[in-house]
Amino acid sequence: MAWLAVYKRLCKAGRIQSWIVKLKTQAYEGFVFDEELELAVKVGRELGGPRHVVALALKTAYLCVRRSVEVRGLTRDQIKTDGIHWTAVKRQRGHTARVGLIEWSAEL
Repeated sequence: MAWLAVYKRLCKAGRIQSWIVKLKTQAYEGFVFDEELELAVKVGRELGGPRHVVALALKTAYLCVRRSVEVRGLTRDQIKTDGIHWTAVKRQRGHTARVGLIEWSAEL
């Protein structure tokens, strides 16, 4: 972080030019197709290691209709014999956490 402050100071003083171009992200409101999901899992399996884990987490989020934040926060004690006990990440201040059950399916 310190290097960023020095870089900004030098740019402001005119000693170096800023070459950093910030790209605008575009909102994507499309749906994930089955072919795209299978490709992600296939590539993750071929690359192995953490990439495979991320691909499987993506598939879990897809099958459970959950956000990636909720999948990343999943712990072992939430996985039970009757299914996955999800705790909602989004909630109002002062409200208790909502817990839902996603029952096991053949693919899940």
